[in-house]
Amino acid sequence: MKTSIWIVITLAALGLLSASAVAQQPHGEYYPSVDKVEVGDDGFLYIRAGNFLPSHGCSQPYFARSKYPLSDDRTRAWLQISLASYLSKRRVYVENTGCTSYGHLLLTKLQLAEDQP
Repeated sequence: MKTSIWIVITLAALGLLSASAVAQQPHGEYYPSVDKVEVGDDGFLYIRAGNFLPSHGCSQPYFARSKYPLSDDRTRAWLQISLASYLSKRRVYVENTGCTSYGHLLLTKLQLAEDQP
């Protein structure tokens, strides 16, 4: 009896670990341009590029929040990239690795795209 309980617990833990590992895989998409840029009261960069696709796997994919605070050089670079996209209407590549605790994409890469396809 005890052995079967441990097997069930072990299988459940492995299932949770697998789901967690899948959620942490980078996922990226191209979007027409950034259409909203905001620095929140929490000190993080928030961007919107139209409607983020549900394929990113986040429950509230309305915004992508930077993984790092605005004090980080990477986030300041993403702010410049997002403003350049906003002003020029250039396509962007947005990559996230998971979601914030409140369901927004966790921004881990932002790039201006080459010419429109």
